[in-house]
Formats: sequence, structure tokens, C-alpha cells
Amino acid sequence: MLKSVKRIGGFVLVAWGIIRFIPDLLESIQATAKYGKWSYAHLLVFPQSALLTIVVLVIGLGLIFSDTIQKKLHEWRKPEPFITQPPPEPEMFTREQKERMRSVAGIEPTPVPEKHPDIILEWTSPRKGDDKIKFRNIGERSGFGVTLGPFSWPELSFLVPPQINALHPNEPVEVEPQFMERLGEDRTTNVGHMGIILGNTHYNGREPLRIEIAFSDSDGLKFVRDIILKRGHGGIWGPEIIVELGDKLRTTF
Repeated sequence: MLKSVKRIGGFVLVAWGIIRFIPDLLESIQATAKYGKWSYAHLLVFPQSALLTIVVLVIGLGLIFSDTIQKKLHEWRKPEPFITQPPPEPEMFTREQKERMRSVAGIEPTPVPEKHPDIILEWTSPRKGDDKIKFRNIGERSGFGVTLGPFSWPELSFLVPPQINALHPNEPVEVEPQFMERLGEDRTTNVGHMGIILGNTHYNGREPLRIEIAFSDSDGLKFVRDIILKRGHGGIWGPEIIVELGDKLRTTF
């Protein structure tokens, strides 16, 4: 209903404007014959009639095409859609579950070849500053898709697990781990400081904290290295984080 009223009103104003434009045009032609080149200033000196005609025509056309104008403005102002990549679908089984199922089925993993990558780490946790992890490849071949985690203690989790595309022998790579400790339902403390976490009495009597390094060689064979983290004395007495090798290097599926 409103659209119809606007369009009818627009047509009325346009018709009125066209009718008003005719005497203005005739007046301009007469002025041209009388004053010659100065006639073009006639509408500028006496613009009331011509200006009113123009305003009426603009309003009328605006009412007629208001829907089209609004649609074009909306399309012009509409932001480009933000395209995101869909999150990867979680695997149905974890690596440990896959290994357990294949072990039950009698499928043994491939033996570790004579020449292989072997990746270890050093974890530093200064009293001031952020934690740092230095990955080292002490094997004879490059390691690819190096990934750290998860922790064996359920209170600890990485915000983003540290990952390295490629780690070559004798070319260590250092990263800053982003992880947190969650105690209870709503309490989060000690974000990113392993020295404080390992000294927390909450973990007294626990098994040592373990974490895995997973990687592959250039042939796609997958490996897992088990790492144990313990609290050290720090300062002149040694590192604040003691890193020990857990289970021997093994291949996985």
C-alpha cells in the first residue's frame, strides 16, 4: 500500500514539474531572443521558478524509484561475506586407541629403521619471562610435521600445540609454548609457566608429567618420542625444568 502511494505521489509531482517546466523554457527562449548571450544568466538571476521546478521533479523521481535506489544503496553498503575454512573434523580414534586396536588384531608397527630422525627438546622456564622450548634433531634424517602434546596431566592443555614443519639435524628451532593450567571448574592459573606448575603442591604424589613428540620422516613413517618433565633447582644448581627421555623411540600408525 505504501509503495503504491509513493509511486502515485511521485507521478503527480513529475507531471506537475513537467507542466511547470514548459513556461520556464518559453521564458528562457524569449530572453535568448531579447538579450542574446546574456540570456543564459536569466535563470541564475531569477531562479525561483526554475529551482522550484527542479526540486519538484527530483522529489517525484525519488518517490517513483525509491525502492530501486534503496536496493542499490543496500547492495553498495553490504559488506563482503567473511569466508572461513571449516574446522577439521576430529578423528574417530586417538593414536593410542589405534595402536591398541591394531595390537589386539596382531598388527605390529614398523620397526625403527637404522637411519631415522630423533627429536628431543629442552624446556626453559625463567622466573621472569615466557617459557621457551628448543627442539633438536639428534637423528640422521630430517623430521617433518613435528607436533608436541598432549600432556599426561589433565589439568594442563595447549592453547595451540607447538608445531614445526621441518626439523633438520643440527638445526635447532625454538618456540614459545602457549598452554595453561586449569584447576577446578572455573579457575585458571599459571598460564604458560612450567616452573610454577611443576612446583604446585596440587600435583604431589602424581606420576611424572609426560608429553609426546610426534613426527615423520621423508618416507611418511611416523614416530613418537616420550618426554618426562620434572622440576629442577634452577639458578646455579641447574635447570629449572629437567627433561628426561621416557619410553624409547617407536614408530606408530
